[in-house]
Amino acid sequence: MRTPSIVVVLVAVFGQFAFAGRYYDAKTGRFLQIDPKAQKFPGWSPYNYALNNPLKYIDPDGQEVRFAKGTSATFQKQFAAAVKYLNVHGASGKLARLHESKTIYYIDEGSSRSNYNPKTKTISWDPAMGAITNENAILSPTTVLNHEVDHALQQDRNPDQYDKDRKTPDAQYDTKEEKRVIEGSEQGTAKKLGEIEEGEVTRKDHKATRFKTTGPTSTEPKDAIIVTPKKEDEKK
Repeated sequence: MRTPSIVVVLVAVFGQFAFAGRYYDAKTGRFLQIDPKAQKFPGWSPYNYALNNPLKYIDPDGQEVRFAKGTSATFQKQFAAAVKYLNVHGASGKLARLHESKTIYYIDEGSSRSNYNPKTKTISWDPAMGAITNENAILSPTTVLNHEVDHALQQDRNPDQYDKDRKTPDAQYDTKEEKRVIEGSEQGTAKKLGEIEEGEVTRKDHKATRFKTTGPTSTEPKDAIIVTPKKEDEKK
């Protein structure tokens, strides 16, 4: 079984943001304080991040370099693109709050679907899998990611309520926890990303048809079906 990889949540695209151990300036691409464990890595700048190899290593709290096993460089870039997209549209609040947790959460490369496993604290996410709902809303993989992040955040902040709601059946949404996320953050994310208009809803149930998109932030199908009209149709 593949070891899941540690989530790195970037909570700002421009300006400064805080890791648990030190502040990072995104404009200059460097930390403003030295690594508190710099003495363990002689020969490296105390201001570097992840030994200057962020595709191989991650450093979620600025205090220890950890190897992220099981995820490809491509997947890491896709995750970063999704985080940036949420940031730009003011929809990354739940990721930022999850990053503040003292508990380590994980993200793994999903295959054809995305979900959250509360036992392993793991979000499985397919960066190329969008969803079409019964309301004809088209959701990007980024919106799907934020949906799963909300589950993780609820377990982190309100564990008793999370356990109760995910075990409580709901005729419309399968569980009370799914109802909470779908009627709440999923609507907000989709609106901010321009996937639904004001007054529209993403869905009124927990059903959706999955489809491959052109990228993690896209709602465009990867394999579009082009229908060529017949000559007699063109005359009409």
